[in-house]
Amino acid sequence: MNGRRIGGSRQYPHHSSAFAGDIVEVNLDVPNEQIFLSAKKTATLGTAQLRLFLYFKNMHEDELQNILSGTGHQEPANLIQTVAQKLGAGKKAGSTAEKNSVSKQREEKILIAFADEHHLWKTDIDEDAFLAEGAEQKVYLCSDGKNVFKLNDTIFYTSWADYFLSLQLHNYFFPGTLYTLTGFAKKDDVLYAVVEQPFIEFDAITNLEQVKLFLQNNGFVWKKNNDFYHPGYQIILEDLHDENVLTSHDTLFFIDTVFYAL
Repeated sequence: MNGRRIGGSRQYPHHSSAFAGDIVEVNLDVPNEQIFLSAKKTATLGTAQLRLFLYFKNMHEDELQNILSGTGHQEPANLIQTVAQKLGAGKKAGSTAEKNSVSKQREEKILIAFADEHHLWKTDIDEDAFLAEGAEQKVYLCSDGKNVFKLNDTIFYTSWADYFLSLQLHNYFFPGTLYTLTGFAKKDDVLYAVVEQPFIEFDAITNLEQVKLFLQNNGFVWKKNNDFYHPGYQIILEDLHDENVLTSHDTLFFIDTVFYAL
């Protein structure tokens, strides 16, 4: 099986990125902290011998807490961090009090002014490169044919700050499928963030039990459906169905994750 399967609630082709690296044998029965590997490591999963990229970096508590609180930064600095800090992304930004005082409409005004100041508008979008779209984003193929860029209007998020926090958490836990913010676009008076990822086509249906096992052995607790919760970090990871965790050449690729901080 191979190709671009478009189905379910997300109507766009599968894509992601990965770093090449050494293959490392991992025993899923060992304590959680022993199986977090760097972005350039791969692993063998249990008796199924399924190779997957372990995108989890070594857990640096201060780095993660800085992201969650919005008080620190990741290295190297990037546009996602800059915009997140501009909006005050973090637990405080996601709180009820903050959302009452800073509406999503006001956030959009801040982002529009920021895009104006730094010339971040994407006005050269080639509609002939359109691939497909889902409820939350439109997907286009880059001119090199190796990458895609996505226009996301944050419809699944209460605030833009929460969206950029989710991107930061994804890049922290899964740097192998790094999101890159390249700018903003406006279509029919709707503001979109433009993010880019390399493109990959799947060749097998993802075994969600393997995904569940992997996450549980890394401290996440299964909630329901394809949603997980990490009690230690107080974060929720949602929407890990077989169109958001892809399998290619016996390798799992985590893409389009949805993180929320409690």
